[in-house]
Amino acid sequence: MVDWVSSLGGVEQWMFSINQRAVQTVGEGVLAERAIDGDIEFITRTKQRFPGAKYQRITMVAEHLTIDQLGALAEIKDTNSLRVYLNRDGSKFIDAVTVEDFTVPFYTKDLLHTFSLTIEFPDSFNFFAAKEY
Repeated sequence: MVDWVSSLGGVEQWMFSINQRAVQTVGEGVLAERAIDGDIEFITRTKQRFPGAKYQRITMVAEHLTIDQLGALAEIKDTNSLRVYLNRDGSKFIDAVTVEDFTVPFYTKDLLHTFSLTIEFPDSFNFFAAKEY
């Protein structure tokens, strides 16, 4: 479940399904190069990569929404206060941020719509180790 502060200042909540797409990424980090300071015959490496921080992103999808539900959920992408709950009773949560694709497409002929949201957790946070459901 996630909650966020709406444009009217109230707290909104939405329960996404449990089956969501998750991606763990390691940032590019720092590339370093050192000068060749010895016999070229014995040098094995001049470039080295120090990996960046790990971060996780989850893409959450809600399907079969009415146009009113779609409009309410679209406000998630405008908020700077987004919480993701890690257990069922709501006592553990982590703050996250929305990333990627800030558009909410819909077709006027459709009665039901689909909404997707990609969120990113803090660096080195492991969502799968922290969740309790």
